[in-house]
Amino acid sequence: MEGYNILVCLIVIIPCQTVLSQENSLLLTYGNHTGDKAMNKTDDSFVNVPLAFEFPFFDQNYRLLFLNDNGVISFLKKEIDYTPTAFPLADKRLIAPFWADVDIHVAGDIYYRQEWNTSVLREVDAIIRGAFPVKFSRFRSTWSFIATWEEVAFYNNRPKQFEPINNTFQAVLASDGLHSFTIFNYQKIEWTTGLSSFGDKATGSANSDLSIGAQVGFNAGDGVNFFAVEGSRTQAVKNVTITSNVNFPGRWVFRTDLARIESAGCDDSLSAGLRISQTEVNMLGGDILAVSGPCFLGIRNISVSCRVDGVVTRASYNLTEDHLTVHCVTPVFMRLGEALVELSLDGGQSFTDNITVTIVPLEIQPGLVDVTEENRITKRLTWNTEETPFDLARETVTNVDIILYGYLEDSASQLIELRPIRMLKKNARLANGNALVDESAMLVDGMDVGIVRVVEHGMVDIETDVISWSSTTTKTKRSSGLYDHPDPIPAMWSLPFNTNPISARSASLWCRDWARRAEAVVPLPEDNVADCPCLVSQARGDKGLFEVLPSCLEGGSTKESCILRPDAQICFRTRFASPLEGRGQLCCYDDQGQLVNLKDSVSGGALQSHHHSGFEPDHRVGNVPYFSNLLHDTVPWEECCAKTNELRSCKYYSSLRPSSDCKDYVPPGIASVYGEPHLNSWDIRSYTFNGYGEYQLVATKRLPSRVNIQARMEEVLTGSGATGVTAIAGQFGNLDRVQIEVSQRRDIDVWVYHRGKGKWILPAFAKTNYYFAKGLEVEVYRNTTDRNIRTGALVAFRDGSSIDVRMPNGGRSLNVLVGLSPSLKRTVWGLMGTWDDDSSNDFTTRNGNYISSPSPALLYSSLQNWQLSDGDSILRYPNGKNGSDYEAPSHFVPMGELTTANRGITEEELASACGDSTPCRFDYLKTGDRRQGKNAKSAEEVEGQTRQGLTEVIGCGYLPPPEYGMKEGSVYLLGDSVVFTCDNDYVMVGSQVRTCETSGTWSGNTTFCIERETVVEEDLLLWVLIGLAAGALMSLCFCCNLLLCCVCSKRRKIREKQKVMNSAYKLEASVISHSNGLMLEETSSHDSEQGLTNGHVITENGHVTSAEVMENGYQNAMVSADHLAASRRRSSNMSIRFAGQMSYGEEEEEGVSTAQIRNQLDIPPPVTHGYVRRTPSFDQAGPSRTRGGVRYGEDGAPDLSIRPKPRAKKNDYKDLPLSHLEPADDQFRTARIVENDDEDEIQRIKRQLRDASQRHL
Repeated sequence: MEGYNILVCLIVIIPCQTVLSQENSLLLTYGNHTGDKAMNKTDDSFVNVPLAFEFPFFDQNYRLLFLNDNGVISFLKKEIDYTPTAFPLADKRLIAPFWADVDIHVAGDIYYRQEWNTSVLREVDAIIRGAFPVKFSRFRSTWSFIATWEEVAFYNNRPKQFEPINNTFQAVLASDGLHSFTIFNYQKIEWTTGLSSFGDKATGSANSDLSIGAQVGFNAGDGVNFFAVEGSRTQAVKNVTITSNVNFPGRWVFRTDLARIESAGCDDSLSAGLRISQTEVNMLGGDILAVSGPCFLGIRNISVSCRVDGVVTRASYNLTEDHLTVHCVTPVFMRLGEALVELSLDGGQSFTDNITVTIVPLEIQPGLVDVTEENRITKRLTWNTEETPFDLARETVTNVDIILYGYLEDSASQLIELRPIRMLKKNARLANGNALVDESAMLVDGMDVGIVRVVEHGMVDIETDVISWSSTTTKTKRSSGLYDHPDPIPAMWSLPFNTNPISARSASLWCRDWARRAEAVVPLPEDNVADCPCLVSQARGDKGLFEVLPSCLEGGSTKESCILRPDAQICFRTRFASPLEGRGQLCCYDDQGQLVNLKDSVSGGALQSHHHSGFEPDHRVGNVPYFSNLLHDTVPWEECCAKTNELRSCKYYSSLRPSSDCKDYVPPGIASVYGEPHLNSWDIRSYTFNGYGEYQLVATKRLPSRVNIQARMEEVLTGSGATGVTAIAGQFGNLDRVQIEVSQRRDIDVWVYHRGKGKWILPAFAKTNYYFAKGLEVEVYRNTTDRNIRTGALVAFRDGSSIDVRMPNGGRSLNVLVGLSPSLKRTVWGLMGTWDDDSSNDFTTRNGNYISSPSPALLYSSLQNWQLSDGDSILRYPNGKNGSDYEAPSHFVPMGELTTANRGITEEELASACGDSTPCRFDYLKTGDRRQGKNAKSAEEVEGQTRQGLTEVIGCGYLPPPEYGMKEGSVYLLGDSVVFTCDNDYVMVGSQVRTCETSGTWSGNTTFCIERETVVEEDLLLWVLIGLAAGALMSLCFCCNLLLCCVCSKRRKIREKQKVMNSAYKLEASVISHSNGLMLEETSSHDSEQGLTNGHVITENGHVTSAEVMENGYQNAMVSADHLAASRRRSSNMSIRFAGQMSYGEEEEEGVSTAQIRNQLDIPPPVTHGYVRRTPSFDQAGPSRTRGGVRYGEDGAPDLSIRPKPRAKKNDYKDLPLSHLEPADDQFRTARIVENDDEDEIQRIKRQLRDASQRHL
């Protein structure tokens, strides 16, 4: 039933329109004096005419036509049938100005010529423009073919017996290379039927039931598509001389380049719909839409009104000059997406006809006014004088006003305004195309975003004409704003710009004020804001997520705009807003392809609080496309970073809009198919599949399918057995599905199944290269030298997946690269494999069977399981076709033996073209076409480069410089190092060099710069005096205590020795393992019953107060002292990875909350010597903490001579050497501490330690 409905829709019989007047110049000039050729006077003859230019007809291009004497122009072959057959016909592609049994042997002549003469072409253009004023008001043909049948008779006409009866008519074909038109001119039609077609032998009339009159129209040759003028094959066809579809008796005009013929003129049937001059409009409005469709003539008291996106405006029209067209002005939309254009013929009481247009982003269809810098104090405004909205409105506009508008958002009232600020130029001449204005006039206090508008002089009152939206309680996704502005008028706009002063000082002040008011952007984890790729190669390959920033395009025409980012070569931004909050991401890369962080350079990218394409609901503060991003993200960056060019000022911005450091970026998975279908799976397994039919490339394993990608494979070279992808369709979730297919005329066509309209549409891509729908974007690639040739297309979906299709030069099939979001990993299968990092299961059938080591024949027969069955296809079919029309014919044989011998290609030729490329050699041998082989090689290289560029890399995240210090190194990937230095008068605590490791973390320890201890002369003198006094007092006391010390000395030594040895034995089972330097152990103790079994907590001037004893040692331990408290977590149960001195703490109200561990000696393993420093008893004071930190002696021990306040009775600090060392794998496994009173041995060990330390440093 569906096919039947299609067929009914295609049989178009247009109504004839009787017209009232006729001009004399119906026919274009013809005859011998114009250079025409004449056909031989032979009945049923033809002549083939090679064409100088390609003529598009029924969506195919032709360089040869056949002119047949029986009133037919054919393309596929000559047409000698004299009796017209009813359309549609198979295998006959015809233009039939008057297909009947003509006999020029009896009377008349047939003239023809190809025409390039400018004056003749302009005459043809005028006819076409008048017939199609909406879409082709500027059409200019480059070639024309004119065929004229002059006074021709019908077959078996006997002029001697009867009065001569003759016809004179003309067919004109015209094209600009992209569009084509056919004009039928009928000057005289006196007969309709020849005698052999059962016509009247005297009059040539079809006056009997058997008579078959002339056929007028077009036939596609596919047995489905055709166009017939009313009355064809009857006597009524004679009325073509007094009727017309362009209000010109005897003239009929048609557009013939599309898959369906488009008749000029009007049509009152509801199914005809409206025609519109452009399908893409500016979001700022002011465009003029020429609309046609209904027949305006004959409607009494007609009053035409337009309603565009819900805004009613009065249409402009002059039915005396142009009875087919009315003009509507678009309002200011301030949103993207589709807008409905409606037409009313009764003054707005009812709107019965409609059509949709697409509102596109400003950067894609920019305003017609360019703002450039003339000099330091002057701006130049320029516009295109050849195409302005005033011309399209057919209004006589000579002078214009140039007005500066300001853009405002008020979050409190949810008010959005475009407010006129000042008149930049009044009554300027439109024809000049430019105007100069003072730069100071473009700057506005209290206004951050401005835009220039050019309107007809006197149309805008800058005091009152404010365009605004205010919020309502409506919560719909479509819009939540009330529209309030003057009637729409034709206008030209610039792109919005920053209106703040240029000076760095003003920018710095602005930045500080903004930072106080602005809120920090902290993305929600569930909002899925994309992380920046680490490398520019990843950003290029991840086309589903990222697109190039137009103002910073590498090598592009707008590259000069990237001068604001001197360290960036190219920037990318996310295509789609994050789903919950409408965030975006901006990523910039240097000339080495490395990600630039905004904390390292003002050229870096940053998290965007508002996405450049806007967000839903429409007309809400922060959701306006381009403007909200400019106001809240771009202008603050320009003020804080670009204008000041200082990281100090840029820090205000980066603290609220942080840069991504790529640490969490995961690239997409990719798979490809190209040439004689060569497939590369997600898990990098390659094979050749000589499929013929329609197949499932990708699908999710569970239904309903989140991903559905299908391909059509056909024979690409007749008789070769070589197949290739000729169409690919993709659908993600409930989004519109998109199909990209081979086109003989444009190389590729992009079709979109519009779910709302329930039908396939063919976007024109006339003014832009983009098509936008909810959740998807389509971009077409064009030939750099011929814009009419499309070389590929990209379809990007909102989850980050993409389908990238290329048509190689001279290719016959599509090269397809599919990128899937990482979220789809382990969920998909199909001909492109099973994505799970396991290539062994890539050859999996639909029923889940694996094919481990298949032969080509087994692989082909097994994977045929992925061929589509009835009802599974999402592919588009041409009219009258279905899936069965694309099944392999019975004679098709897949694969086959390929050798140079049976293909007539030498090994030298093969090696020259392909080298060692297997796909290239296969395709060259299979098709015998060197170019097909080289195309396969090129596709293989592109796929390999993309896959290599998307290789996942390890990032460790941004590493900041220490306060009062600097760093060298701004790349944070595996193997990269960052080197720190401290400012003068500051010393470094922590690691000087930190390297990104395979674990995704930085080696070493956090680096700090601490102020050096300074001693002024006054303090020194004071301490000298205090020291002398204290010395005298101590000398007096010394004598008194000497006797008591001698008595207690021996007993104290015994107690201390026993205490040291008790602590030392606890170290016997300790693992002494070190990754950064020398292991320094301290004596300590703990009261745990279990003790230390395989670990040791090191303290210097404190004791263990809280510990969790686990099976293999301490998991957590709290070290506390009078002036230090810190916690350190030991995750390893096999070794102590780091030990050293506690030298820095951040003091809080109740103590030290965090502490950094300082390495004392950086001696790499193996460690050959070690010593244990014995601390004072636990109630003694530790080393002093002065403002400059802890002091250490030459031997590495803390200097205990200076303490803020003594807190111990004794200070017996003594070093003991290590002995009985058992090395294992360059590390000490055990060490026993022994008492050694040999002072010489102790000093020897100390010297070795100092020497080792100096050599390392």
